[in-house]
Amino acid sequence: RILAMSGSRSCKDLLKLQTGPLKAVLGKVAEWVYAEGNVEHPLADFLPTFSEFEQTIVKKAGRVTSWYTDIYHCNKGRPCIEMQCDPEVRVESVEIPERVQELRAFIEAQGPFDVVLGFSQGCIMLNYLIGHLRRESGSDVMPWKMTAFFEGMHIRDEAYFDLFATRCSHPTVHVFGRNSPYFRYSREGLCSPRRVEDYYENPVVLEHDEGHKFPMDQPRAKIVYDAVATEIMKLCA
Repeated sequence: RILAMSGSRSCKDLLKLQTGPLKAVLGKVAEWVYAEGNVEHPLADFLPTFSEFEQTIVKKAGRVTSWYTDIYHCNKGRPCIEMQCDPEVRVESVEIPERVQELRAFIEAQGPFDVVLGFSQGCIMLNYLIGHLRRESGSDVMPWKMTAFFEGMHIRDEAYFDLFATRCSHPTVHVFGRNSPYFRYSREGLCSPRRVEDYYENPVVLEHDEGHKFPMDQPRAKIVYDAVATEIMKLCA
């Protein structure tokens, strides 16, 4: 069983479409459950950011959500990505313990799961969850067997850097698009003591030449999904 978590300012209905290629590779052996955050945004504000086809899906879903919100402590009206990458800007992620508890309750109610997969902010939320669980239990053993991060990023709020002061032995796969605006931020661990894959021992790291998205361009996309499926089956067969 796979739990898939959407990114920020998105919805689980879009995620169902985005994860289609991996779902096709895994076939009927996998049962999928989809989740989105509980922080809701005004639909009209974000609808223009989607393609025409995506807009039809989002309109039908009726909502756009994130897992949590960030406060950027600076006085300059700048794009979020600029502030995110600026070490002079303090970023505060709001109500993280409460958001972690909400996700934990969802997993306990809908699980058990073998794999948890995240996209973008969904990956950061997973880092928060894994970090809180290991701090609480003193163990790196999670309630699921492995985590797959697509376009994942490290924790930006310095109040939570200690969650991964040491590497976690939980098995992970990390997929990055070289043309994502967040590629250098993620791969170099900007504004953080360590890169996101360095949170974990022996991470499997895959790259493709597309942007901040699930890969679609062949033949690389199939190579990536086959590799992710191999790791899943290795741990879950």
